[in-house]
Amino acid sequence: MPFWRRTGHEDAGLMVGRRRFIQADIAVLGLTVAGCQGSQAPAPAAAVQIVGSLTARLKAEGDQLMVQQEYDKAAVKYQAALNEAPGDIAIRYALAVALSYLARREETIEQFRIVMLRGTPGVRGGPGRP
Repeated sequence: MPFWRRTGHEDAGLMVGRRRFIQADIAVLGLTVAGCQGSQAPAPAAAVQIVGSLTARLKAEGDQLMVQQEYDKAAVKYQAALNEAPGDIAIRYALAVALSYLARREETIEQFRIVMLRGTPGVRGGPGRP
């Protein structure tokens, strides 16, 4: 269960502000991607793939934990997967999303910034994303 439901009504206002912050970051991400699509050179043909079965297993476990709303445990799995494949933007995005559900604002911002800087426009990935 998300933290704002566990701690009482006093945190509900924080959630509204946090949701607006995340929505603003996603809007900036969308504008950045849209603006870069016309001016960016084509991505290399060999995109970063999930490396090895350990990385794939850790990401799959993180995805399952996200479905179960176990965001703190999912963040640990995604971080472990990212340690194995540091260039994998889909894993980094999944980590950023998991962190956004926790009280780890600075880490969340940093991970989303890396995704925005290194991500390939038009490429999707992450839990529940095609």
